[in-house]
Amino acid sequence: MSPIGSRGRSSAGFTLIELLVVLGILALALAVALPMLPGAADRAALRAAAAEVASGLRETRSLALARGRSAAFTLDTERRAYRIGDNRAWHALPANVAPILFTATREQIGEAVGDIRFFADGSSSGGEVHLLRGKAEDAIRVDWLTGRVSAGAAVPQRAGLLAH
Repeated sequence: MSPIGSRGRSSAGFTLIELLVVLGILALALAVALPMLPGAADRAALRAAAAEVASGLRETRSLALARGRSAAFTLDTERRAYRIGDNRAWHALPANVAPILFTATREQIGEAVGDIRFFADGSSSGGEVHLLRGKAEDAIRVDWLTGRVSAGAAVPQRAGLLAH
């Protein structure tokens, strides 16, 4: 029996420090194990490349709106590079990411080169850029009416679009 007013030590439960140590060990184990999962590196690299392409498409749309005239996002699937606007430098995609362009026939420049064009009102010629790495695939879509750029999982090829 303990005297009144004295605190007895309870042995049930865990201290905050013990919980933090366990959580730290789990986080470290996950950081080591996740890259070893099949396809995790492919998906991460693909997401980064998709974000880069989507950003380039959005920049091209902004360029068309700011200048008050059309601007093109040009993709060379053979060289794995893209260009924003007319006289800008080419930006290389990672060597292990293969792009596929779905665009209107009138926007095809060559066998492996094509445009997605944005107009002064924000609309576009529409199209999709699919990126592949290993078994992972991602798609960046451009809505023809609004010019809205969105990224997500790839969907089956649509009729009326040209793929290179």
